[in-house]
Amino acid sequence: GWASLFFCNHDQPRVVSRWGNDSDRESRELSAKAFGMLLHMHRGTPYIYEGEELGMTNAHFTELGQYRDLEAINAYRQRVEEARCQSPESMMAALALIGRDNSRTPMQWDASRYAGFTPADAATEPWIGVNPNHVEINAAEEFDDPDSVYGFYKKLIAMRHDNATVATGEWNLVAADSEQVYAFTRTSGDDTILVVVNLTDRSAGLPGEVAELLGDGVAESQILLSTYDVAHGVKSIARGELARWEGVVIQL
Repeated sequence: GWASLFFCNHDQPRVVSRWGNDSDRESRELSAKAFGMLLHMHRGTPYIYEGEELGMTNAHFTELGQYRDLEAINAYRQRVEEARCQSPESMMAALALIGRDNSRTPMQWDASRYAGFTPADAATEPWIGVNPNHVEINAAEEFDDPDSVYGFYKKLIAMRHDNATVATGEWNLVAADSEQVYAFTRTSGDDTILVVVNLTDRSAGLPGEVAELLGDGVAESQILLSTYDVAHGVKSIARGELARWEGVVIQL
């Protein structure tokens, strides 16, 4: 079979805010790269939702009036105003985490007033508020930075185009019982690639199944891609511990 692969769409919150860490720039970029690697190294067709390639985050709206999604507005009124089973603060926190409008804010093209979605001097504002962090997270800021989330996505896409094993190889799960590390292989004929990703905000030991596959370690030439850098990946494998949000693609 062939799967459609995605984390984000117009009905889902941003993956970096939902399962990653958007509290600071380093954490946001690392977790965005980790989830990007996980998605694009799988067998199937990966979908990139607008701004996902930049590491765009949830909007973190603080007032109900900022929302446009009727589902969110009605849920607030039902639970807070009618049933009174939830406090305004907890409901707003819930919407800030999983509300659909989090993924519907304008694409962040640049640091101008409306993020380049519409001219900064436009007479009318976009239909929904622009995420305030667009001054830092935007396409213009990332396009020429090879270490940005955007730069990393370019590498992921190039690998899917250039590496037949990544594009069409068989998929097999490794270390199914690990609660921190998601690992799998892609195989095509005699060629095997191992993908190992720490999907947590803390360091994680390599699962035994992964360590067994890697034997005495790996050379820099075997690291095809890393969410940190190649040298960091080699050292992590050697000591048997991945840093937070560290992912490596390894040629076996």
